[in-house]
Amino acid sequence: MNLQTFNAINDIKVYNKKGTQIVASQQSETKQIYRDGCRSMNTLFQKTKGHFYKSNGDYAYYTARLFAELFFTKGKVCGENNIVKGHLEKEQIKGDRVEKSITQLKYLMFFPGRPVPGVPFVGNKVAIFQPEIAQKYDFSLSAEDKNGVPCYLFEARPKPAYKDDVVINVFKTWLRQSDYAIVARDYALSYKTMLFDFDVIMHVDLSKVRGQLLPTFISYNGNWHILSKKREIVRFTANFDY
Repeated sequence: MNLQTFNAINDIKVYNKKGTQIVASQQSETKQIYRDGCRSMNTLFQKTKGHFYKSNGDYAYYTARLFAELFFTKGKVCGENNIVKGHLEKEQIKGDRVEKSITQLKYLMFFPGRPVPGVPFVGNKVAIFQPEIAQKYDFSLSAEDKNGVPCYLFEARPKPAYKDDVVINVFKTWLRQSDYAIVARDYALSYKTMLFDFDVIMHVDLSKVRGQLLPTFISYNGNWHILSKKREIVRFTANFDY
């Protein structure tokens, strides 16, 4: 996405700790322009409610900052590579908490089923294709239409005996029958320790654009808490038009 021009419609909602009331939100329309090896972004529309920002202009919520770091561009950024074509595997988990989380989220989105470095107690548990984790799952392959496209649905679900010992609760990938291109993915992840807990559901629709597989729609529904931090329940959607 960093190497593409696109319009995006973004909707972020933050809920109270019971998940029953919206306490802050932001809707926006943005346009990323990629030209001569550099990208920049214009905000075409933005509407914010509640305590979405701190008094110093920083995001009041960790998830909102994470979203911005993933999908918004500050200033002019040049000289980037396509991380999907192998560079992410060389990317180190470093920087502050958000920077580390961004890299870890990239692993989940672009390399599902592989270990995620730097996540205590969790990193290896998402590696559902490694033998010691794979034995805890049932795998299936079936035919199913997705977004009006004939697809093969590859699915992994935890066996009942291991449902409380895994991180990935739902793992679905729809592959177009004609060329096995990925049409969509669903993830549901949850885990709980004394230090943190999370329950996250993600959906991604993808399409080939100028020969590259790119997301056209992303939805996120997350409830997580880290010791000494406030619980965050955030839902967001992003639609991309290239």
